[in-house]
Amino acid sequence: MSCWSVGKSGVLQQVQVDMPIISNPQELLIQVQAASINPIDVHMQGGYGRNVLGAMRQLDALAESKITCNATTDEQPLVVGRDFAGVVVSCGRGVRGLDVGQRVMGVISPYKALGSHAPYVLAHKDNVVLCPPSLSSTECASVPYAALTGYSAAVVSGCHGDVGALQGIRVMVAGAAGGVGVSLVQMLQAWGAQVVGVCSLASFELLSSLGVLEFYDYQDNDAMQALTMERSFDLVLDASGCRDLRYLECLKTNRNASYVSLLSPLLKNTDAHGLLLGVAKSALELVQLNSSSLGKGRLVKWGYYSPSKQALAQIRDMMQRGQLKPVLDQVFPYSEAKAAYEHMQHGKHAGKTVLDMTV
Repeated sequence: MSCWSVGKSGVLQQVQVDMPIISNPQELLIQVQAASINPIDVHMQGGYGRNVLGAMRQLDALAESKITCNATTDEQPLVVGRDFAGVVVSCGRGVRGLDVGQRVMGVISPYKALGSHAPYVLAHKDNVVLCPPSLSSTECASVPYAALTGYSAAVVSGCHGDVGALQGIRVMVAGAAGGVGVSLVQMLQAWGAQVVGVCSLASFELLSSLGVLEFYDYQDNDAMQALTMERSFDLVLDASGCRDLRYLECLKTNRNASYVSLLSPLLKNTDAHGLLLGVAKSALELVQLNSSSLGKGRLVKWGYYSPSKQALAQIRDMMQRGQLKPVLDQVFPYSEAKAAYEHMQHGKHAGKTVLDMTV
């Protein structure tokens, strides 16, 4: 089958890959109808995460008995794509509650070699849920990975796993019109938080349509200075992609307020310095940031994508109830994936970019 892959050259190209076969009784084989493009897919073109994700990929392959102890995964094509919507073709004998012919959406962890920018994909049953029937496959494919990333940042990193702690608190979302941001602002409102969005002036109308009542232009220095002086936020979720520490100064003082950045240096540092030194350097950076913030009662944390069966089910329910609406920036035919990636690289999109496999 023809898939979109990045090899050692870092160039996105179509490659021929064998049709996947279920080897784990907890897996499903899914015919992909649509798949979104996430920032990690774009970054992988430059080898991003090759050390950490490569090591995890090799361990996963060993666990699945797909390679020998002396083999490496370097020669295997890395098919990009982290989320999808499609139709179940077959199920492992351990799968319950999902069946052949049902339309589903789900995620594939970044360390998996076979991503969703392919006609067929394997996914673990815990990473798959039924599509809300009122939404198209392109809409469903745009949500899972970004929403799970936002969920992990807000709930796991921001509130120690307690969704109820978000009720009534004041939360800033930087990068509020991006792929993760549009999911975050909607989920936070559903959880009862007072949401303030930071984005470009051009995205104000979009945020307003999503129910956000207060938003600021990140390029408006006067407005950002006023937010810094106000120091009224219990939680700042930075999905801007640039880890802007101006937002740290917007937190309340002496209240255990938290700044959570989705731009962790871990993968970048391990790419540059190797696994052990890269992990140590990342930990040191976090310690240094907190050493200057803890005196003011503030915490600095990293947020990551994290798979969660329970979180994915909650996300699906919010989509079903209309509390989490897909926001599509642009839909490209599968054959035009290169153009879609170039569109993502320009960084001017609002919402998600999706590949449609059916056209």
